[in-house]
Amino acid sequence: MRLRTLLALAGSAVVMLAPTAVAVADGRIVPLSFAGANCGAVANATYQLPSGARLAYARTPVVADWVGATKADRYSRQSMTRVTGVDLRGRTLTVTLAADPARCLGSAVPGEPVDAAWTAALDVDLSWIVPDEHWARLQTKSLISGGLAQAFADDATIRCRRAGEARFRCSFGTYAGDSSASGHGTLSLGRDDEFARYAFRVQTFDEYCYFVVHRPLHRCEKAVRWNG
Repeated sequence: MRLRTLLALAGSAVVMLAPTAVAVADGRIVPLSFAGANCGAVANATYQLPSGARLAYARTPVVADWVGATKADRYSRQSMTRVTGVDLRGRTLTVTLAADPARCLGSAVPGEPVDAAWTAALDVDLSWIVPDEHWARLQTKSLISGGLAQAFADDATIRCRRAGEARFRCSFGTYAGDSSASGHGTLSLGRDDEFARYAFRVQTFDEYCYFVVHRPLHRCEKAVRWNG
């Protein structure tokens, strides 16, 4: 007899649980290139994040980091420019470098111009969350692991569909050993939320308890709610 049928036969106790949702973020190393007109110049480079990205931030670089540069396309100098801005507005990341005249001006080797244009490059370590169906399935799997056990999460069949810009309706079915579980609920991510908001109703059934030990149904099944 299936779990859903058994649960229809008798009332179930409701227990409140709060498994932990995790922030499932996407990350990428983004190379940026800069070009300054002279040793007093400031240069910007931008990167456009994917549509729907939220909670984006750059781990590196940070303001005041030194960055090497190449002067006049030939003469490399370490720590010639400095990060003066890391700005994220909407989905656009802007990183600003400024040449340090004290380290840029002058001729370190014969033939090097005293003042000249320069170029520089650095890698930005970006992280962001895109609330899509894949994100919702990973969130649901995390909830199953925290609310039940990792074994249930490993074998779970999870389905999610979009119900809003960053809101999803998800359901799952799973088993581990002699126990099975199913659930359905909603997941959402607010504009400034770090973790998902969720509300799930989950039903578990211990087949060994009911079919082998022959305990009453109400002792072998449980209905729980996950809210967070």
